[in-house]
Amino acid sequence: MNKFFLQFFTAVIVSVSSLSCSKTQVDENVYVDSYIHSILDASNEPVYAVMHTAYSFKPLSGVVVNGPLVNIQPTNPTGDGFSFYTVIPAASYTTTVPGPGDYSYTSTYQTGGSVTKSDATIAKSLTPPRQLEVIRGTNDITVKWLAVENAEAYKVRIYSDNPTTLATDLIFDSSFLIPSVATSDLSFPVSADSFEGYMTNNMIFEVSAFIFQDSWNSYHAMSTSKVTKLFGI
Repeated sequence: MNKFFLQFFTAVIVSVSSLSCSKTQVDENVYVDSYIHSILDASNEPVYAVMHTAYSFKPLSGVVVNGPLVNIQPTNPTGDGFSFYTVIPAASYTTTVPGPGDYSYTSTYQTGGSVTKSDATIAKSLTPPRQLEVIRGTNDITVKWLAVENAEAYKVRIYSDNPTTLATDLIFDSSFLIPSVATSDLSFPVSADSFEGYMTNNMIFEVSAFIFQDSWNSYHAMSTSKVTKLFGI
């Protein structure tokens, strides 16, 4: 069994960050999070967009969000009707941090009928993490990054470009990693043997930081960074 550890080293992230939300219970089946997501642009400066994610215990045919900053509606990419989220093109991010606002969420069930609930977001942000570094050692791959101020936890995800399907496959998703000491530098090593079959493909390393609202599934802020590596054989 492979073991994964959260450790603290002198390290350095390239990034993505996000800001704020309240979890809105639309009805007994549907919950929506709205928050600001920020990434680093080509000039290494943070840019921002409003994100919405909706989860339902019964399949939906659609989710519509109305409010001060809604330019892209959440979609259901898997087609199962249970999970909707916005996918923001890079060109839609702006240099201005959106403030709090009132939003309404309308969910339509596949069996018919819809329900609407209004709520206000709470503006809280994380700065984008910077200086993501991925180092391949003899037996492991270490992901390093600068700690994000006020972050309560982190996640590390690793993706591989699939040359057959031309898709990007998620090949590793860590649990939430809780910093145990006050430090500005963090690192997370994973066993290199776990990814031997992916080494000839581009591998995308992503680190996300979180501030939670009232549970691990509801967060006030999130930050994410990505870097692509090609290790070769």
